[in-house]
Amino acid sequence: MIKEATLFDLPSVFEISKELYSKAVNHQNIYKWDDASAIHSLKILITSDNSTILIDEQNKKLNGFIIANISTPPAGKNLIASDIAFFVRPEAQGGTTALRLIKRYETWAKSKGATHIELGVSSGVNTERTLSMYSFLGYSPSSVTYIKEL
Repeated sequence: MIKEATLFDLPSVFEISKELYSKAVNHQNIYKWDDASAIHSLKILITSDNSTILIDEQNKKLNGFIIANISTPPAGKNLIASDIAFFVRPEAQGGTTALRLIKRYETWAKSKGATHIELGVSSGVNTERTLSMYSFLGYSPSSVTYIKEL
């Protein structure tokens, strides 16, 4: 079942977020995980009107999640939905979890008045497979991000 996370779901969302980080080599190269920061950020994302954490829960276990927010571009008036994190546990990959989460994300974005929706690929986890799925669902490339350590 796909639903919006509540503070009651925080412990499970925290654990799956930590699992994503453990597999996300690109993120590990940029920042060190901090439990207190993660919990603080997740609380804000769950309770803010401009963000959501959508979870797929089956038998009291989280199979996956999408964390997203909605914002106005600096020089625009329309709303853009952007994902912050998207992860499906390995045992749930290949099923319908990812597709159902994306469809629910699209519904959430429309309900907030978004004119466009973004899905990124930054973790380094199954990049080619993820890009293929996004293309299949009608998404097209929009930007490329470069990073440099200072």
